[in-house]
Amino acid sequence: MDKSPQTSFAVGLAIATLALPAPAAALCPAQLNGTLTAIAAESLGEQARWGALVQPLGNVDAPLAAHSAERYFTPASNVKLFTSAAALVALGPEFRITTSLHAIPTDSTSETVALRVVGRGDPSFDSEDLQQLAQQVSRAGISQVDQPLIGDERYL
Repeated sequence: MDKSPQTSFAVGLAIATLALPAPAAALCPAQLNGTLTAIAAESLGEQARWGALVQPLGNVDAPLAAHSAERYFTPASNVKLFTSAAALVALGPEFRITTSLHAIPTDSTSETVALRVVGRGDPSFDSEDLQQLAQQVSRAGISQVDQPLIGDERYL
């Protein structure tokens, strides 16, 4: 098999995690639809809701095989593991998601401010983090906020 990028194949996670009749590397593109059909015909395939799409890298308009590829599914836990691993590689182990707080002057004297919280999707943000943000406001000399809190979710 030619190993150029044009003939490299991306095999969907569903296929990679299911027991195939032969090792995935031994499958040729012509066998993929038959293999997906066989998996779908097995009892597990009938009881589970799953889909797969196999296509050449760089040519998303020419799928090699598909089973329920047009359906939407809630990602399985194992997909979340791959997403987490990819984020760890891309961002590094020291990366932390930040939630920031900004004081925005509402008049020319800067005595009245509005507070804008910029959330970036930190899943670990909790009441202790909120308390720390409130302490930062206090340390900045802001004792009263007369404006509604502005939640900025543009990063999400």
